[in-house]
Amino acid sequence: MAKNADVKEANNILLKMVNHYLEKCRTNQLVKNNTSFELEVSFGNKKSITRNDYEDTINHLMRFGWKSSNLRGDEMLRINSEFLVVPKTPEEISTSPSMSPPPPFLPRTPSMTPPPLPQTPSMSPPPLDGGARHEDKARLQMSTNFRLEIKGSKLIQEYCKSDSIDAIKKIDPEYKTKMKFTEKKLVKDNDTPINMAMFQDHNFRVAYKQEIDYAVDDPRSYLVRDTLRNWNGTKKTFRCMNRVRFTHEKYPIFVDVSVIKTNSKIKNKGKRDFLLPTNTLTSSNAFSNEPSYEIELEIDNEAMMREHKNMSPDKMIETIKKCIRMVLSGLQDTPYPIAYSEQEAIYGDYMALIHGSENPFKHKKHRNPETNDFIGPQSIALQQFNLFNDLKNTTSKSVVHDYMVTEKADGQRALLYISKVGKMYMINSRMKIIFTGAKTDEKKCFNSLLDGEFIMTGKDKKILFLFAAFDIYYIGSRKDPNVRPFAFYPTGNVDDLLMKDKAATTQTQYRLPLLEEFVKMIDPKPIVVAAHESCLFRIQSKKFSSGIDIFDACRSTLSLKDAHPYETDGLIFTPMFAGVGSDRPNSSGPLKKYTWNLSFKWKPPEYNTIDFYVMTEKDKNKDKVRYIIHDSSDLINKAVAYNTLYLHVGVNKNFVDDQVSVFQRVLEDKIGTNEVHSTETEQSNYVPRPFRPTTPYDPTAFICYIPLDEQMRMKTVPVEKDGTPEVFEDLTIVEFRYAQPHENKEGHWKWIPIRVRHDKTAILRSSNAKDYGNSFQTANSNWLSIHSPVTEEMVSGQETLQPIQVEDDQYYDVLEKESKYTVALKHFHNKYVKNKLISKASKMVKEGNSGPIYLIDYSVGRAGDLTKWKYANIDFVLGIDLSKDNIMNRNDSACARYLDMRKKNKQAKLRAIFFQGDSGKNIRSSQEAFSNTTDKQLIKSLFGKGEIPNKLTNYVFSHGMAADGFHISSCQFALHYFFQSLHTLHRFLRNVSECTRLNGYFIGTCFDGAKVFQLLRNPTGQFRVEKNKTMLTEITKKYGAAIEAFPSDETSVGMKIDVFQESIGHTISEYLVSFEYLTRLLGNYGFVPVPKPELALMNFEESQGSFDSLFINMEKEKGSEDFFGKAAQMSVEEKNVSFLNRYFIFKKTTTIPESTLKNMMDILGEEKNVEEEKAAEKVAEKVAETAKKLKKRIVLDEEESDDDKEEEKLLDEAI
Repeated sequence: MAKNADVKEANNILLKMVNHYLEKCRTNQLVKNNTSFELEVSFGNKKSITRNDYEDTINHLMRFGWKSSNLRGDEMLRINSEFLVVPKTPEEISTSPSMSPPPPFLPRTPSMTPPPLPQTPSMSPPPLDGGARHEDKARLQMSTNFRLEIKGSKLIQEYCKSDSIDAIKKIDPEYKTKMKFTEKKLVKDNDTPINMAMFQDHNFRVAYKQEIDYAVDDPRSYLVRDTLRNWNGTKKTFRCMNRVRFTHEKYPIFVDVSVIKTNSKIKNKGKRDFLLPTNTLTSSNAFSNEPSYEIELEIDNEAMMREHKNMSPDKMIETIKKCIRMVLSGLQDTPYPIAYSEQEAIYGDYMALIHGSENPFKHKKHRNPETNDFIGPQSIALQQFNLFNDLKNTTSKSVVHDYMVTEKADGQRALLYISKVGKMYMINSRMKIIFTGAKTDEKKCFNSLLDGEFIMTGKDKKILFLFAAFDIYYIGSRKDPNVRPFAFYPTGNVDDLLMKDKAATTQTQYRLPLLEEFVKMIDPKPIVVAAHESCLFRIQSKKFSSGIDIFDACRSTLSLKDAHPYETDGLIFTPMFAGVGSDRPNSSGPLKKYTWNLSFKWKPPEYNTIDFYVMTEKDKNKDKVRYIIHDSSDLINKAVAYNTLYLHVGVNKNFVDDQVSVFQRVLEDKIGTNEVHSTETEQSNYVPRPFRPTTPYDPTAFICYIPLDEQMRMKTVPVEKDGTPEVFEDLTIVEFRYAQPHENKEGHWKWIPIRVRHDKTAILRSSNAKDYGNSFQTANSNWLSIHSPVTEEMVSGQETLQPIQVEDDQYYDVLEKESKYTVALKHFHNKYVKNKLISKASKMVKEGNSGPIYLIDYSVGRAGDLTKWKYANIDFVLGIDLSKDNIMNRNDSACARYLDMRKKNKQAKLRAIFFQGDSGKNIRSSQEAFSNTTDKQLIKSLFGKGEIPNKLTNYVFSHGMAADGFHISSCQFALHYFFQSLHTLHRFLRNVSECTRLNGYFIGTCFDGAKVFQLLRNPTGQFRVEKNKTMLTEITKKYGAAIEAFPSDETSVGMKIDVFQESIGHTISEYLVSFEYLTRLLGNYGFVPVPKPELALMNFEESQGSFDSLFINMEKEKGSEDFFGKAAQMSVEEKNVSFLNRYFIFKKTTTIPESTLKNMMDILGEEKNVEEEKAAEKVAEKVAETAKKLKKRIVLDEEESDDDKEEEKLLDEAI
């Protein structure tokens, strides 16, 4: 009853306002001289207006015929200043209708009483300034009804620089038309002020005020005179406004929508925040503070006096309320706005339905809705591997079987709640309650909840007001209304799972049939029945396609794109066999915001985007601006200013592992969870982190360069042709797309901002909710979709994918994936050459071995061959690499990639362990290759020596499992590093001999030293391959120019070359490999070329050979496009690079005793010492020729090997 009384009182006040206003209108007194009457409606007094509300209202108004002559808006600055409370002179009291008399407690003193007009400067009280008397400051009050208004960006900018009204007068002779003082006060009716009419429950109020305007240099007003005199010494509040005014031909009313920036605010717990006054505009921080938004209606005085003098009060109130309803419709996203108390009640009923008696918020009547309360699960991006037919040994889900597909509408995700009395409300993902204006009389539908997409407009921009339902969660008429645990649709897998349950397997146990039946009987009807009008709100059940072939279903769904009255932008895949948010029937996910990892969405590649929380690079607390020179079409190079952005995503800090824990998890075979539903955004531990994606890995992906406009602002680049660029700032959430290859964007210029996410930004800044754009899980998934896109041809089955091809592509960093001119080369090396070597060696091991197969990789890198090991049926891998980052980086390393593979393939038999180590030093006997004591102990245990550390821990390997060695030793594109010196080479070959079991294989690839040597026999000592002015490869000779023929003995060791490869992006030093010498050396260590019969079984012609021979073989094999990617499409330039390489396969036929190996190393060590002594003598002799005394160390070569350092050490000692 109290609320009804309040509304009645507000309506009575509104009627009084209208009567008074119309009386002034009829007597031509609405506007007279410098005085006018203003009847105004303001929105947002109870619930503040957000940027989304602001934009939705503008769109709604324009949709219903409201127009603006300036959509860019008018800039204005309104300033309220402090004033000194001083009694007026009798003359001013009688002539000025402005301020109330001063409070009675202020004593009247001669110094406070201005003499009668005219007043000379010498007679005026001293102006207030920073040194004003304390008693004067105590009498200062902030004016709320008297302000200065400055119009136009030019004058506002001048005031920002000078804080001076006089300065503005000097730069613009027409300042009088652009600046004014305004006093506002309530209108009186029979000497009684007409107070505001407060319609709190509908979030608006109506005010009726009298406005008096004064020129900025009006000498008659003591208000203007005193305000100007004290201007510099008083504090002020500032309102920087951009106002867009809308008009409608049918209504004598303006709609003003404004973006406002004000002084910094002081938090006032439980009450409205208040502004902190400052002396200057700059110190107010108004331009950097978060904007607020205002929407107001104002009666058009001129139109009223011109055309509506005789309007009745009832008609005027009807017109005002009609326009109020239009604004509320925009604010609430519906033609049927409702009271906010009704929205709160519906939110309470929704929470009670989903939580039942366990509703944790039932006692919190005033709790505001939170986005976490939205229980519709989010889908994840469909990846290429989700289209594989058989993923039974993985945790990755295939959509090929037991999935249904429907179109993804270009609408707004929403739940549909049918209340306890049958009224229908939508709840969007921001938890906004949207009344549909519809109800149902079917009581079986009461207190129910559906999920779907709300589509306001169709392709022709006409109103659809359609809810397209795709799932059902609660049916109020059932004994247990919760149907979320039910499977979606009958399938053999569901029946098998339900047979284990006592639940009935009738049709009512499936959500889709229940949804279709529900939609048929709901029969929406309008709340307000108008003559000859049907219900505007419509609801339909989306059509799902299924069948034996999901690709046929996708093709069918995509073919209907043009038949829908609304736009579509992709596909949604729903599992038939599982409850909502689960992986099985009779189970469901959490009752809060989460991601369902079995629900997939597919968008065309060009629509893949990521929401980032952006931070600008700073220099002394300001945005750091850099410049780059761009070529211009007018032949004049132009400097372009740009900002550097750091792109952040949300991460649960509990999920972030350090380097040690990644290795530890691999060691202990603790792969972590791969939950069906993810609550990664758990608020308590949710933090922003720079985006460093893992698949493909790019540690600098979070860096983005944004060009600045002429006013040094960052702007979006809308994807819509008629889109308007938006300015955005630091600490904002922005949606980005990644440039397509044809756009020719390079490096950190590839991220393109397309949309400011005002909704997410507002939530982040105005509440405790931690929304930092997309979560890392979502962003990482979208990143993979960007770099390995799922095309329409793939989802429709027109392009066949192979698991090994797709998985292999994921384990290359972004630099490798974006190598423009060497994609086919990379495919040939990885999908054919290395894959063939590993798989065929494994096959031969399996021929004579029924047990598990073990492989050791001496230069494992970041485990780029992980997929090859898996598909070659390798059971265990020991990987060693010199780089700690390659092994232990928490985002992209051998350990991280392995853990990722294990999460997706929990049933896969492959196990692995990776160590940082130097394969040029002993691995098995002395563990010299490893610097970490624990690593040494683990390696000893692996080979059956010592004891396994911490016996209480279960490790990924068992003690002594490699005591007989590994079946396969692999060294891919790394053998040349060990040809640095004889000592390094023999230590490496000893490792190969000790670590490879009898009848095992040593396989690998590297440059053919003889071929490279021949290419470098030219005056420049260089070999280069370019394509379209891009360097693919450059090899530079660094060994002695006097060598005429490539050696085939120990003198071939140490022949250094520098190699630049486009796929790597920088120059590295390598050493030529003599395969003739290598073959002889391997004989000393128990290895021989693989016999011809075995080679035939492995489909190789030679034990070692060039890549060009393998390319010829590949072209003869069938299915190359399916299995080998683009390998067959290598260009001439790619072949010129690739065919410099050679493969090798050796077989261990003899076990060399450890003592013999040790003696060989001892002899080699003695030879090395002799060689080093001779080298030192030669160097010393050379030095002696040029100087008698040297007291400092000499560096002979900028790039030095370990042997060079040893020589320098000897030289230092000699000097």
